[in-house]
Amino acid sequence: MSLSIRSRRSATLAALGALILALALLGGRTAAASAAGPTLTWLGNEEIQSQPPFGGSNYLSAGASDGTEATYKAIDGDVRVVQLVGGAEQTPTWATRTAHIAGTNEQRGLFDDGAVTQGGGSTVVQWTGELSVNFYGGLVPFTIKDPKLTVAADGTGTLEAILYGWAASMEDPTVKEPLPEVPGVQVATFRNVTFDAAGFTVEPDYAGVEVETGTSTPQNRTNPGWGAWPQSFVDFQLDSGLSSYWYTSGGAADAKKPPLPFTVGPTTTQPGGPGTPDPGTPDPGTPNPGTPDPGTTGPVTPTPGTPDPGTPNPGTPDPGTAPTGTSTPATTMPSVALPKQRTRTLDARRRLAVATVTCAKGGPACRIVAPKSVKVTIGGKRYTARVVASRSVRAGKQAAVRLQLTKAAANRLKGRTLKASVKLRITAGKATVSRTVKVTGKAKAKTR
Repeated sequence: MSLSIRSRRSATLAALGALILALALLGGRTAAASAAGPTLTWLGNEEIQSQPPFGGSNYLSAGASDGTEATYKAIDGDVRVVQLVGGAEQTPTWATRTAHIAGTNEQRGLFDDGAVTQGGGSTVVQWTGELSVNFYGGLVPFTIKDPKLTVAADGTGTLEAILYGWAASMEDPTVKEPLPEVPGVQVATFRNVTFDAAGFTVEPDYAGVEVETGTSTPQNRTNPGWGAWPQSFVDFQLDSGLSSYWYTSGGAADAKKPPLPFTVGPTTTQPGGPGTPDPGTPDPGTPNPGTPDPGTTGPVTPTPGTPDPGTPNPGTPDPGTAPTGTSTPATTMPSVALPKQRTRTLDARRRLAVATVTCAKGGPACRIVAPKSVKVTIGGKRYTARVVASRSVRAGKQAAVRLQLTKAAANRLKGRTLKASVKLRITAGKATVSRTVKVTGKAKAKTR
């Protein structure tokens, strides 16, 4: 009897051992199959990150969107949207989707778990999912679907995707006309990039890129830094009515059009709880559609706005200079230089110099993080001055940071002194320089 019991116990233990081994093997295979691939982090351009000049917001959402609250999502499958608020990534809600227009915040679209294929010296990363760009509070949305990155053996490459969306009606801007899917649209082209499984940054081509614009506003090819997004991307936007947001047209918004660098690599941070915009930042709501670019034609009818006379060139090279990408970690610190004059003089465009940022040669591009506006004190009264600064600076290039005063502040400055403080943070790869610049200013004899 005891032998029989021991035999049954031995058989039971053996069966349990086999089950545990099978589960372990199955768990190993499951873990390997679900290993996360690289994440694509896309910011678009400065226009997407900004508030339109006459109100509203341009905001990102995960999944397909028709621009309404009913279709808004922060997470949809492997696609998510995060708001960088106070340096921390947060998951936005419909109420906080515009947090990026306050202070130094920004929004990011992320495609997670890309599938990597390599062969013949080239690398392809395919992501699955949809990210929507909602212009003018969702009146003119378009969607980027299933992006694919290709890096050739010579370092050139493309970021392609399927695009579809909506176009605004000329007769009634509140009526949106659907645009069908267009496959194989080039969202970016680039060069001098090496695929690195640990992560890398890509600077898309823009300066010197020529495009045909049909009956829309012609491309301006004379101003420094002129350029465009890829032709197939501009072609799609010719139908949406947003075409001139993606190439230089000679308007005041040209500085916001170059693509911002995007990154490919493992996800190092995860979004936290619902993001909350800076105190006092209301939801801009749905604005009237329009194009701040003077002279822009297309289905979207411009609403009069005040162009910014002080927006500088965003740091792109002179026409004909080949833009470059980079995957090399920064080894040289960027620098911040102050004007020689202790007291800055207001120029004819009501601007005061704050500092000059120099991005070291041979390293990656630098990113300037600065507040969108600061408080200035003039003769005991406080005003709000806009901070004008490029978001991205190429290696070996410089970019100016300035304060743009209102007419009222400029008039107040005559015979008085301005005091302000501007916090700057410049990053180049892993290198970071933080500096608080104290600004003292005075007026010239004449301003405009």
